[in-house]
Amino acid sequence: MSCRFDENLLYEYVDGTIDELSKIFLEEHLKYCKKCQSEIEMIKLMDSKIKETFESDSTPEKLQNFVDLIIDNCMMEEEKEDITLSFKNYTKDMNEAGKAIFKAYSNSYKNPYNEAVNGLFMFPIKETQKALGKYVTKKIPVISKIKKILKVG
Repeated sequence: MSCRFDENLLYEYVDGTIDELSKIFLEEHLKYCKKCQSEIEMIKLMDSKIKETFESDSTPEKLQNFVDLIIDNCMMEEEKEDITLSFKNYTKDMNEAGKAIFKAYSNSYKNPYNEAVNGLFMFPIKETQKALGKYVTKKIPVISKIKKILKVG
């Protein structure tokens, strides 16, 4: 762009995040500057292509179905087994679960299109939290028995 107009203002204008005073100056500038007009059209085109890609992509649906299958499988395995719990296994499981949840949260916050994708990430995370909550509530009586035996708690 050779007119030296602030290109960031063009992006803010297309996104609708520009302040009123800058918007007035930009609209006045656009009446006369063909280069900025074409730049605005290019930004709008890129923005619409990105939105189309996220709206038409069926990958999140496939991912959600995959996560649902994994959760169902884990719940079925949990119901089948009678797991004896040792304190070492419990702490190891909780550490791994914490790492998995932290990684899932950090991935969603690193995403530059966080608003568009945030809802798609949050559903599997919440389902994982529910499953972990059920796991913990099943194991609390076992932990209290261990504490009574060891006379710790």
